[in-house]
Amino acid sequence: MEIISVIFGILAVLSVIYFIILIISSGIGAAFAVFWLVLGGVFMAISLSLHKIIRNNVVINKSICITVGIVFLMCASFFGYVEGKIIYAANKRPKAGAEYLIVLGAGVNGTVPSQTLKNRINAAIDYLKENPDTLVIASGGQGTGEDVSEAEVIKDYLLLGGIAPEQIILEDKSTSTVENIEFSKEFIEDKDSSVVLVTSDFHIMRATKIAKMQGFTSVSGCPAAPGYFTKLNNYVREFFAVVKDKLCGNI
Repeated sequence: MEIISVIFGILAVLSVIYFIILIISSGIGAAFAVFWLVLGGVFMAISLSLHKIIRNNVVINKSICITVGIVFLMCASFFGYVEGKIIYAANKRPKAGAEYLIVLGAGVNGTVPSQTLKNRINAAIDYLKENPDTLVIASGGQGTGEDVSEAEVIKDYLLLGGIAPEQIILEDKSTSTVENIEFSKEFIEDKDSSVVLVTSDFHIMRATKIAKMQGFTSVSGCPAAPGYFTKLNNYVREFFAVVKDKLCGNI
């Protein structure tokens, strides 16, 4: 049990260090960053509790240990299953020659796209250059701290990337992934049309499932790489987003 206590102590320190890295790389408002600080506190509490149990020679009921172990294994297995599906979807290639490409919006600082959105736009440009007959829907409304809609920013950067203006459709009302797809449907006459969703790699699985839930029959994802330091944070956060959307009936 002493080894387990040490392991939890190490995990606590690593969690706090990662929290600090996220704050330094993405700013104090980094989404989900506080999770790692809280997780570090939980790990440290477990470590100290185990250490106290060992020091005081406290005997724990065997059935309690077995129950805790089973619950832990079930939670870990469920987390691993969902993360496995997220990772699998993130590494699939998009269907070539799609009729429509939907670029899902992300944060904008004033009129400048966040790094996440830049990555999505760049992935869209690469796809469109290889598939010049594909129409692209720039999707995303205007949020707090954004001087223009995410769709307008996407369009501007697509034009800078050499995409023809007549190839771009603007959807500038949506505020979530569900709305991105729901509002983009208005520009797509046939739900059987082939559609590719451009979004961050960790988001592909959930986004494509939402699209299928809304009636699209031929949909795939075009993954854009997330930031190097935020990758772990994004993949863990996505687990909770998937669970939430499942409970809300979105996927």
